[in-house]
Amino acid sequence: MKKSFTVVFALTLMSIAGFAQGRDSYFGKTTVNAGGLDIAVQSFRNTVPMVALENRSGRPARCSATFSNGLQFSDTRSVTVAAGKRATVGTAINYITAKVDIDVKCA
Repeated sequence: MKKSFTVVFALTLMSIAGFAQGRDSYFGKTTVNAGGLDIAVQSFRNTVPMVALENRSGRPARCSATFSNGLQFSDTRSVTVAAGKRATVGTAINYITAKVDIDVKCA
């Protein structure tokens, strides 16, 4: 009885700790190469990792965002953001991961 209680208690604590860690540290680092344009970048977590791009320059910008987690996965999404407009790109992840790095490049 005591052994089964200890196992259940330990699994409960690990679940709570994993949930708390995953929510707060989902993203790794976000790097931005705006290519000389005035691009505002904001990364955030919804149900999938996403990045919002706001083009503050006077011409359209072609941007790509690469979402990666080391060797496990890498996915690139591209979008053209008109001058003065905003676009959001994201990618679905089929499994739980602790960190997702985002590399944004615009031209």
